[in-house]
Amino acid sequence: MAGNRFKLPQVRGQHDRYCHFCGLQIKAAWTRCESNECRTPRKEPPPVPAGWSLCPTCKIGFIQAGDHFCTLCHYRTNLGRDWQTARADLNRQINVMRNALNQRYGQAALAAGA
Repeated sequence: MAGNRFKLPQVRGQHDRYCHFCGLQIKAAWTRCESNECRTPRKEPPPVPAGWSLCPTCKIGFIQAGDHFCTLCHYRTNLGRDWQTARADLNRQINVMRNALNQRYGQAALAAGA
């Protein structure tokens, strides 16, 4: 393998493991990497630490209580969903107030307030 450089796996929407050496996909039934250059035996993932859970989407990333999303596949947790909803509602309210000021006082009021 050229330079033995580690490649980051593309994990979105895929549920297989990845070779810890070359980064290629390893199917669940395989016992080793099928790359002709690698042939590294498959490693099992580490156990889930206390206080963490396994991501339900990618089955690779760990999610801690209070996390908004999985850092690997960007699966949004319930906390992240609630945060995103509150953020969208607040932005919507700000835009409604901005439009009301624009209609009532014109662009000069918006420019003076910004």
